[in-house]
Amino acid sequence: MNERTVDRYEPVFHAFGEYLKVLKHLVEVMGSLGLQTTNVDPYASFAEVLVARELGGTIQRATNAGFDVIAEDGTKVQVKSLRIDSNKRLANGRGWYEGTRIKGDPTGPLLNAHKYVIVVYLDHSPYCMLMFPVQLRDSFPVLNVKVMNFDHARGLLEGRYRGAEGSVRVIDLRNFNSERIRACEGEIPPNT
Repeated sequence: MNERTVDRYEPVFHAFGEYLKVLKHLVEVMGSLGLQTTNVDPYASFAEVLVARELGGTIQRATNAGFDVIAEDGTKVQVKSLRIDSNKRLANGRGWYEGTRIKGDPTGPLLNAHKYVIVVYLDHSPYCMLMFPVQLRDSFPVLNVKVMNFDHARGLLEGRYRGAEGSVRVIDLRNFNSERIRACEGEIPPNT
């Protein structure tokens, strides 16, 4: 690592340029679904796409308060994403109140939603989807914690929590990563 940083910029600039081209294309395609993905990473918006796909639902406008997707059966769903780096598995979490209460206020009223869904990404790829009922309580059902982290998500995915079957729906998204993304590689716009 004695090489000067300035001498190593060019490959990084090139890779970042390629990333921006693909990101711009993704933002445009997501815009066609009505998702406004602005100057942020698109993980949150893509989580809504995954949930709508899984539930046969419709993504709601960003100005809609309380829920992001209406499922085919009329269920209103609040969607959040949880991004995890495998080297720092416990660095991020999702709180119970942020997905069930207005403005995440523990003393506030419940959101106008039936389900709180967390889409977990591991090292940038979809890992699992967790669906909890929106209830007036102070912690996640089954987990009995106020903040859920990756180890909880993995435990639910692996079936390590008793009683989860009746109150938490767990969807494995690990196969989505390789099959779906490889199938779409030809759709990436060419370099210009």
